[in-house]
Amino acid sequence: MVLSVAAITIARGGLLCLVLLLRSRSLALSAASSSFRLSHCFSSLPSAPLSFIGERFDWGLYSFWRQGNLLTRLKTKKHHSGNTAEFKPPHSGRVRLSQTGDSENDSGISEMSSAPSASILWFRKGLRLHDNYALLEACKEVKHVFPIFILDPWFIEPSNVGIVRYNFLLECLADLDSSLRARHNSRLIVLRGQPSKVFEKILSDPSFLCLDKPVSKICFEKDTEPYALKRDKQIIEMAKAKGVQCHDLHGHTLFDLDLLMDHCNYNVPMQYGSFNQLIEKVGLPAKPLEEPKEIPPPPPSFLSRVENEFPLPSLEDEDIKKKYEEELKDYKHPALTGGEAHGLEILEKVTKQENWVAQFEKPQTSPVAFKPASTTKLSAYMKFGAVSSRRFFHAVRAINLKKPGHSKPPGSLLGQLLFREQFYLVSYGVPNFDKMKGNPKCKQIDWDDNPEFLSAWAEARTGYPWIDAIMTQLRKEGWIHHLARHSVACFLTRGDLYCSWEDGAKIFDRYLIDADWALNNANWQWLSASCFFYQFFRVYSPVAFGKKYDKEGKYVRHFLTVLKNMPTEFIYEPWKAPKAVQERAGCVVGRDYPKPIVDHDVIHKKNLDRMKAAYDRQKGISSGGGGGGAAAAPAAAAGVSKGVKRASPPAAAAAPAAKGRKQREKEESESEESEYEEEEDGDSDYERGGKGKKGKGKKQKSPAKKGSTPEKRNTGGGGNAKKTMQKEETTSSSARGGAKKKGIAPAPPSSSSKASGASSKKGPAAAEEKKKSPAAKAKAK
Repeated sequence: MVLSVAAITIARGGLLCLVLLLRSRSLALSAASSSFRLSHCFSSLPSAPLSFIGERFDWGLYSFWRQGNLLTRLKTKKHHSGNTAEFKPPHSGRVRLSQTGDSENDSGISEMSSAPSASILWFRKGLRLHDNYALLEACKEVKHVFPIFILDPWFIEPSNVGIVRYNFLLECLADLDSSLRARHNSRLIVLRGQPSKVFEKILSDPSFLCLDKPVSKICFEKDTEPYALKRDKQIIEMAKAKGVQCHDLHGHTLFDLDLLMDHCNYNVPMQYGSFNQLIEKVGLPAKPLEEPKEIPPPPPSFLSRVENEFPLPSLEDEDIKKKYEEELKDYKHPALTGGEAHGLEILEKVTKQENWVAQFEKPQTSPVAFKPASTTKLSAYMKFGAVSSRRFFHAVRAINLKKPGHSKPPGSLLGQLLFREQFYLVSYGVPNFDKMKGNPKCKQIDWDDNPEFLSAWAEARTGYPWIDAIMTQLRKEGWIHHLARHSVACFLTRGDLYCSWEDGAKIFDRYLIDADWALNNANWQWLSASCFFYQFFRVYSPVAFGKKYDKEGKYVRHFLTVLKNMPTEFIYEPWKAPKAVQERAGCVVGRDYPKPIVDHDVIHKKNLDRMKAAYDRQKGISSGGGGGGAAAAPAAAAGVSKGVKRASPPAAAAAPAAKGRKQREKEESESEESEYEEEEDGDSDYERGGKGKKGKGKKQKSPAKKGSTPEKRNTGGGGNAKKTMQKEETTSSSARGGAKKKGIAPAPPSSSSKASGASSKKGPAAAEEKKKSPAAKAKAK
């Protein structure tokens, strides 16, 4: 007891010293030495007591501090067995980036003695001046800061990025440049080319920046996408060879993902409830930082060159006009304008509606509301980092603290941000997350390779007005409601066309303004019943679901003008209208509007059988659950990609994970009984087949009675997390949800932009559980 009190006292005193050290503008060498001694004391404490710090602890400052000696210490990790093993990153081939060198005493923050003359602030995401750790580090002890953005050739390929999102990016850059000019007498320097070649030029030739010696440090916001990890590793190695420091600092997510990985022992939580339990251990996100009062500008001799040599890109540029010639013909500016100023303006308008914020529940929003939308529409600003997730979080939390009856996660605004955070963590910890093969968490399903179906879906030619209207809105505006995303994703995959979720994810990634690698791939796996959600027999109806929200078909008429005169009776099924009615409406099916590409009533039942067969082939492969540690990932990936059972981890490491899975499955099975009750009114929003509790191939009513939704069901337990989230909730950039009182199929966050849901004991997962070997059950016990 005495030792525990002493340890806590030392930790609290040490933290106070740490904060004082980090907030000072300079660190003397003696301070750096004491900081190392402090870190040694802190790192010896168990991880759990960190939660007592709660709101008083600044995780952003912790992120600064941990870059040096603690990051070096984490190159070795104690696993469940108690043995020390070399740390292996969760991503296949991923390397943990050591930002500031290998010195044990390196604090990760530039010291007075080095006195760097200039720094580069490399914008990628994080296109903002508020709450930007990389910006603050770039400004420390330098005479000049060069704010640069590198326009990678990948971004100006129409096959990768559609015109709507590209223009949103350009507007973000223009807004950032305007802020730098107006408030800091600086400029955004836009360079063109592959980042490695651009930095090779900058670091090899100081005169390029009108300097007499190279910059001393490069600062940027951490990006955990595979492409970014590979790119950043290359730049860091190049900079290190030239004696230049690199600082990659978290900021795109609420928490440093490496911090979360440390706390979950590199076994990423696949259920929402399990993730919330992890967050409870960590505490609240750091409070957002203000924009610096001063950002040292580049030298005047360089600023005079910017206008002519490094102009901002525009849609009027000849190379852009040539590449996007076809898309520009029909291009109309969408409702959203990019940039930090616009994003903060929307956030301010949203948070002024305190009652709306406090009562917000994502399942109650409407997929057919677009003028205005029924959600915040901040997802695009968060995708580009024009609005900080921490600023959003604390703005909403401040309102909730004043409103005792506010909505609760996961449907609340703050609950949405936690889904976003979870998807980022899962995508960071699971290898090959954007693929089916080699992804140890993804069901291996024999999807069809059907380019004709895929093109018809992408080009709004399926013959189902509800689906085609959604895809038209996607192409024109770059945004669709999360339930609309669910409808078209289910239709493309397990519902009707049986095309791979990977193909759908690529098309969403091209057209969505808020396309986000982690969220997009997670949601497509969710909606295709490949991961997170396994009740594949719950299928969205391409007819009944739209009718539920918009019986008159106003949404369809707006985006499919060819059907604007079609009688309401036939607006969702024009092929059923008599020929004379079609003629009077000016829309003859087969001539003016395509016939249905498939017969939904027939094909979705066949697809259910195919899904069941795919599941049956993989009995014993656990796609859900809380596993996925670094050591097990490579073996698991290899096993799944060859269509064999997933390799078992070492017994010592497997037992805790198995126990956690068993408990979560039990909790979810119990919650399913009460949450999925059947409505008795109107058309069903989904159809149910297979061997569900209502029988094979039988249509069922929608499961939304008493306000229950798949979102609420898929919490995976987590009583402690629920208590935590009643105090502190969170928001999502990505669309997701599940239509409370509307009755829907499985509902994650959106396809671009939730992850929860483990296998319940009612479908194929139940069979998996029953067929576990006695040895496996013994391990779990």
